[in-house]
Amino acid sequence: MNVVSEGGPVAAGTRLIVANRVTVPERGRLTKACEQVLRRMIVRRDDRDDPAPLPRVPHRLLAVKVHGMGDAVMVRSLLEELRNRHPQMEIGVLVGTATRDVMSLGSDFRVHAYEQKNAGVRAIVRSAIEIRRSSYEVVLNFEQGSLAGTAFLRALGVPTHIGFVPLHDAAKAAFLTRPLRFREGDSMWASLIRAMRLVDSDFPETPEVFPLPLSAEAKHFVRAWLEEKGLEEKGLEGKDGRPRTRRVVFHMGSGPGQPFRRWPVERFAALAERLRAEVPDLVVILTGTAPEKPLITTFLSQCKALAIDASGLGSIERTASLLAESDLLVSNDTGVMHLGAAMGVPTVGIFGPDSPGRYAPVGPHTAAVVASGVLCSPCSNIYRLQVPGNCVNPDTIRCLREVSVDSVIAAARGIVIGSWLGEAKAGT
Repeated sequence: MNVVSEGGPVAAGTRLIVANRVTVPERGRLTKACEQVLRRMIVRRDDRDDPAPLPRVPHRLLAVKVHGMGDAVMVRSLLEELRNRHPQMEIGVLVGTATRDVMSLGSDFRVHAYEQKNAGVRAIVRSAIEIRRSSYEVVLNFEQGSLAGTAFLRALGVPTHIGFVPLHDAAKAAFLTRPLRFREGDSMWASLIRAMRLVDSDFPETPEVFPLPLSAEAKHFVRAWLEEKGLEEKGLEGKDGRPRTRRVVFHMGSGPGQPFRRWPVERFAALAERLRAEVPDLVVILTGTAPEKPLITTFLSQCKALAIDASGLGSIERTASLLAESDLLVSNDTGVMHLGAAMGVPTVGIFGPDSPGRYAPVGPHTAAVVASGVLCSPCSNIYRLQVPGNCVNPDTIRCLREVSVDSVIAAARGIVIGSWLGEAKAGT
């Protein structure tokens, strides 16, 4: 993975966290109430060293990833590696709305659903019964926080509980038999691997990234959709022996309620026109959810390059299939960025509020672009559960506006397969 920084290397420690404007991720009412009670009752542990790995690999494992599609993409990849190493292992997954498809598509994992914001007593009891009946030996909890969720799982009779402890708060460790404290300098990918190595001490330190398994239906749908749009099959020459049309995907969204994590739409439009000027046989494909449709509408009104709206594909699986059929993905720091990297498409991630050192896309053809010299960037640190609700800089989203079109093109040239975008220059 390459990191391209505007203005040169990012100086270590050059950041400003405005503590009174930083919040933890939103929780449901019942969860908040439970956490308030738990904090008054628990005896805190302050484990600093990594715990020892399990003496043997378990036969039945429950992996927990309720929040964060991007994290779920990486967790799914590691679970596939674990399954390849231990084919007889029974794996269950506890998932939420944002993670269910990524964690379960094409697998034989036992799926337990949990909707935290809307969870009532009846649903919680039903989940508890399902999990107890599954007789798991180990809970491997990949959530960064979730004090109440961790306590709930500990009450279900599973002998071993492995999970992360935030850097600012050791309360969660009271409900883990093997608490794993985050390391500030580690990427999330490295942190997830550390957790896996507690389950399987021989788990590889640098595993390969696994693509999401795709159904024949999803592949057929996307190929028919591409044919309908007049795009040739990937890998073939276009009509009359011309080079085939290159497919560049833009993901301009950043998740609900987080506009300060978006590179400006006008920059995406300028990037599209620059790419089309350099590669005439190129089409831009725009992905996004229904709430992100206005971004696509704005883009289409500003951009003269050929662009196609793909926000109506209908599922994460179809989006993954489209990414697998594409030549380049340029994305904000989102779950789609991680999905593209896992599907093998060369992926450029654009960063500002979060650090590419933690969340850069993982894979052999990936790059991250970030602007240096903006003192308040990064303002987000999930290891400390510091997640801003908005941009605190009076010069709004300066960290993203200082990422130039030139730097994104330079990053893309360094990772595309072949030389259709031109050769990368030395030093980029």
